[in-house]
Amino acid sequence: MAAWLSVETGDMGNSTTLSTAGTTILPLRDWLAVHLRADAGARRLRVGACGHLLLSRSEARRARRQLVEQVLPTLIADGATRLSLFVGMAPGADMLFLETAADWLRERGLPFEMTALLPVPVDNLINDWVLRAQDEQRQIARSARAALAAEAESLLQRCTTIVPLYPESIDAGSLSSRAFRQHQYRRLAAILAQHADHVVAILRPLASLEPGGTAEIVTWRRNPASIPPDLRLHASHCASERPVHIVDPSQSDPVRAIPAGPIEDDELSRVLHSAELARSAGNELACNDIVYRALKSGLRSRRLEYLRIQALANTGNVRMALDRYLSLDLHDDELDEDWLALRGRLEKDLALTGSGGAAQFARAASAYREAYRRHGGSYSAINAASMLMLAGRRADARRLAKAAIRRTRAASDEIGRFYALATESEAALLLGDLRACREKLTAANRLLRDDVGRRSRTRQQLRTLCLRLGHDPALLDALQLPPLVLLLPGKGAADCRDIVLPPLLRRLVHDRALLHVALSTPFELKLCEQLIAHGARLYLTLPTAAGELARQWRGREAGAPHRLQRVLDAAEGVATLRGFLYAETAWAAAEAALMNRGLARLSAERLGLKLQQVDCLGGAALRCRRFAGEAPSCDPPGTAGSERRMVGLIFADFASFRRLRDPMFPRYYREIMQMLADLLDRHAAKVLVRQTWGDALHVVTEDAASAGHIVADIQHEIEQRRLRDDGVLGDLELRIAAHYAPAYSGIDPVEEKLTYYGSQLSFAARIEPVVPPSMIYVTEAFAARVALEAPDDFTLDYAGEVEFAKQFGTYRLYSLRQRDQCSSPRGLSRLAT
Repeated sequence: MAAWLSVETGDMGNSTTLSTAGTTILPLRDWLAVHLRADAGARRLRVGACGHLLLSRSEARRARRQLVEQVLPTLIADGATRLSLFVGMAPGADMLFLETAADWLRERGLPFEMTALLPVPVDNLINDWVLRAQDEQRQIARSARAALAAEAESLLQRCTTIVPLYPESIDAGSLSSRAFRQHQYRRLAAILAQHADHVVAILRPLASLEPGGTAEIVTWRRNPASIPPDLRLHASHCASERPVHIVDPSQSDPVRAIPAGPIEDDELSRVLHSAELARSAGNELACNDIVYRALKSGLRSRRLEYLRIQALANTGNVRMALDRYLSLDLHDDELDEDWLALRGRLEKDLALTGSGGAAQFARAASAYREAYRRHGGSYSAINAASMLMLAGRRADARRLAKAAIRRTRAASDEIGRFYALATESEAALLLGDLRACREKLTAANRLLRDDVGRRSRTRQQLRTLCLRLGHDPALLDALQLPPLVLLLPGKGAADCRDIVLPPLLRRLVHDRALLHVALSTPFELKLCEQLIAHGARLYLTLPTAAGELARQWRGREAGAPHRLQRVLDAAEGVATLRGFLYAETAWAAAEAALMNRGLARLSAERLGLKLQQVDCLGGAALRCRRFAGEAPSCDPPGTAGSERRMVGLIFADFASFRRLRDPMFPRYYREIMQMLADLLDRHAAKVLVRQTWGDALHVVTEDAASAGHIVADIQHEIEQRRLRDDGVLGDLELRIAAHYAPAYSGIDPVEEKLTYYGSQLSFAARIEPVVPPSMIYVTEAFAARVALEAPDDFTLDYAGEVEFAKQFGTYRLYSLRQRDQCSSPRGLSRLAT
């Protein structure tokens, strides 16, 4: 193995040295100085590349095609006579770029040089890559690791120059520090962002902004001021222009160079387009995450803020959306009709999810009327009319409904035409003209066929009005929504060798149904492949990480890893269970099926759809059986043996506990901790473990529903005390997190009592530090289980993909709150009376 692959690198002082392969090893300052010197009439173009991705075969093929057909020809099109290529040598995409570019340039006889910038020795770099894959519950086989090391050594031997970025006297102790290695990766990122004339970024959509990652490089390239001061290069070493070439391995469309000037606009357009596509497909969760990541990466625009607030509201986080709206402190000249109406919409949603009192609807009406007064739009007028009707002011409502009809204008675009018809149908409903309402909805049904989000929100508002006015909500069937289907394997399905979609499934795909599937077996993989080939919209639940699932199928299903990845890439959404052992595949599959059912129920509630069930049955050919609703399901036993079982996990602590002084502790334990103890006593039948230390509380329960009731009761008690008390105890705010997962049970040898332990307790403990004070955050697994165990007891609002404490990764979380009677589906029906 070459010297630079391990820690024992030898002397890398100021002088130039040569490796045994004849490659020049330079310190960074000398390498930078080389690029300052004139090249005797030759025009050198510095090209930095980054990717940090392990690519599937199909992704590698698409990325390579974009490089050779788009990026590389663009780089030499402006007369460059010599290319200087440099990368960080991360496995996967970095190496693919270097290999592809070298082959392409060599075939054309174009002079070039290759430089490897090593933030750490390659052995450590590959080790970090394996650890990251394991964090994502992906397994890297020994053979794959050895292949990566061999590929790295081969490419290093072909490099003209190697530039170690780590100190010459580095030791194993320093390299074992994760903080040191992360700083080194960010140092490499800063060099690529500043020094290259062109940056080539191999980047998937929705990439998270990890320190030193490709998304951060692109962000720094776009906004050099955001680079930390200690990582900035001298101006003489920085490129004068900052074009970026984005290579998206998930699609084969031509890439575009993002020029230095309007780079923010181009990037903003891409993000806005992706967010709007997700929103129009009814995937508000994805829309929320796209916008959140863009804002976190440094992109700024009022439209992004608008979509973020709108996405928060559309996923149920109305209070958080309103708080964000108010925090923007918009000036009068920024308050166009969209922004003013958005305030009304947030007040309206609060009214609909609260007690539904006249005062709440009146506040929403006031916001919409202000938008109408200033701008005179039909959208503001009709929403003000509806809120006034719900507030009991029928005469005012009808007057504004007539005004909305007069203000409706013919639109040239499809969205505008849809909303014009929706406005006219809503106005007709308020005026009691049900025939006109149905006609307008029938016309609107021909538009925005795939826009589940806009259709469902229109129907939900009209349904609320129907209930208040005493009209049959069946009137709204004229505006159709796609079926929401729970697709399950039935008896004998796994024995079908030749899977051909039966007519029912083909019809559902044609109707653009939202299909929820638990993907646990090779049969389900084959079924999903057939569905995707016909254009289905899939929402998948996996029993374990994709890499581990493919490993379980080894020897049973040819090409499983790449086939599975293609299915996941084509899916609308993917949820993954965690915490199960390799020997627990049957248990994990049963829990994945239940999680899939719970997530389907959450989707049905969010979109206002009725959940249907379709069973796939075996025989000579695949057959299907359809249920009007959900068929009864048999829950798994929830345990894999005497030591392992599914449990609810609660972690909580007080955000301002450090403010307590010694004289306050007796009162804290006498009042606060005693209150918590009394509350847990009321739930004692479901509590398996209860522990406390300092300000922290840990509880293990038999199921998710009991954990939900406990955390909601605790939050209610703390908030009531905050209203009564003053001083430090009155300022205490609780952060609560809950998870539902498998865990071991046993006797704690130190405390000599029953305890529960395992990786999922560590996972759950990382949630609580990121929870906003006075909030309850729960995992996706917990939310899905509660939707099954106590569907009428809680409201679950999507909080987004949240980064956990201690660099534990980013995961989907929901906020949980107790549902009052008026905001439940049953409570809403009382609005009719």
